[in-house]
Amino acid sequence: MLHRLTTLGAVLAVAALAGCQTMAARPARTVADDTSTTEAVRSRLATDRPASLASVGVETVNGVVHLTGIVETPDQRLRAEQLTWQTPGVQQVVNNIQVQRPGVALAPSASVVTAPAVLRRSVAGTVSSVDATRSQVTVATGTEQLLLQLPPAIVRDVRPGDQIILDVSVRPAR
Repeated sequence: MLHRLTTLGAVLAVAALAGCQTMAARPARTVADDTSTTEAVRSRLATDRPASLASVGVETVNGVVHLTGIVETPDQRLRAEQLTWQTPGVQQVVNNIQVQRPGVALAPSASVVTAPAVLRRSVAGTVSSVDATRSQVTVATGTEQLLLQLPPAIVRDVRPGDQIILDVSVRPAR
């Protein structure tokens, strides 16, 4: 009787452990699929014209493609994400591409400037939270957290994980 209970216990333990898998261990097929997805996305980005996006970093884990790097315009950032979504094997895209700040133009002389300089900046980020009752959206830009107050009609359609690109112009007060 004791032998049967010990054997039954061992069989149950083996069965329970057979279904377990650690977070670090991934099946070889998943790794191979992720590698081919990464290469397909890199190829698609490198051959896109007019602007090659070969400098964009690409990494795939379990079908989730992470994009990183710096591009010159918000349109290039968006184009990289669109091309990634068009690639077979992509289940989700995490777009962490940053848009390079445009260079600041200098006036020829201080006496020529009649209006205050305008600071322009494009900010791209990922929605981290949405508070529909307050019409607020929190956006993570990588180095900053932005709290945006938006119209309820816009907040209603925004979800965590969505990408937002803001073009901001600031004219300093006199």
